[in-house]
Amino acid sequence: MSGFTVEVEAYGWVVCKDGEAVTKAVSNKWRAGEKRDALEHAARMKERNCLRCATPFMSEGAHHRMCNGCRQSVRTMFEGAV
Repeated sequence: MSGFTVEVEAYGWVVCKDGEAVTKAVSNKWRAGEKRDALEHAARMKERNCLRCATPFMSEGAHHRMCNGCRQSVRTMFEGAV
């Protein structure tokens, strides 16, 4: 868990981390939720080495271990396979 929360403030909704506001106030909870989701996604990003070519790339998480170039080449290798 990243620790980002959406909370109401005097002038709207804000995203907080560890009780401190990390965004400016927005007009509704839905927009604040979008900002929270974007911050959580960015927090998960990490530089990893591709398992196929060892090139460093920005990974979205443990499930994302190959760079886009290698993912595309593997995908085309198996196109049409049953």
